[in-house]
Amino acid sequence: MLKPILYFFLLGITFFNGVTLSYGNPRLGTLHENRPYIEPDTLIWSADLQLSWNDFRGIPNSQLPYAAQTTSGIKYQIEYFESYATLTLQAYFNRARSWVKLDSVNDQVLKHEYYHFCITELFARKLRKDMLKYKGNIQGLSPYLKKKFAVIYKDFVKYQFNYDQSTEHSAKVLVQKKWESKIDVDMRKYQKFSKESVYIYYD
Repeated sequence: MLKPILYFFLLGITFFNGVTLSYGNPRLGTLHENRPYIEPDTLIWSADLQLSWNDFRGIPNSQLPYAAQTTSGIKYQIEYFESYATLTLQAYFNRARSWVKLDSVNDQVLKHEYYHFCITELFARKLRKDMLKYKGNIQGLSPYLKKKFAVIYKDFVKYQFNYDQSTEHSAKVLVQKKWESKIDVDMRKYQKFSKESVYIYYD
């Protein structure tokens, strides 16, 4: 018998060409239950998706020194059934809240921003892996997810921050290339968890 579908969404993190800000609690992020996703202007990560500057549709903030802003995050949906749940996790890019200053439009900055998006997908894969370890009943699934997200979120912010600091927001070209290779390798390590949906069985 099909149980009611519950929707959970993670609010994303904004990257001002490197500097991280968050919506909601800056330590744990914010989970919203049973509310519709209100940002339709998004792209979902896929292996063949490439960002273009046309995807940065937000209004640049002239008061900030950053060249571009990427807003990305993870959203998810849980469908509950009698003996298992289907968890769908998607890394998304918010076009309406991402922007670039016209004097900063170049391929190097765009690639840097694209890899911020890839890092988001990397941590979606890590979260999928962690969720497959769940052992418990239907009532414990949501608390377990929130707990795992709290851990993942901290590591996610640290990884993004290190990426920006090391590359100086793409200014260090050779370091940028090394980070691209590192991110590619890390994503391949979690290739097994690249499918958006996983099945979680209750005890």
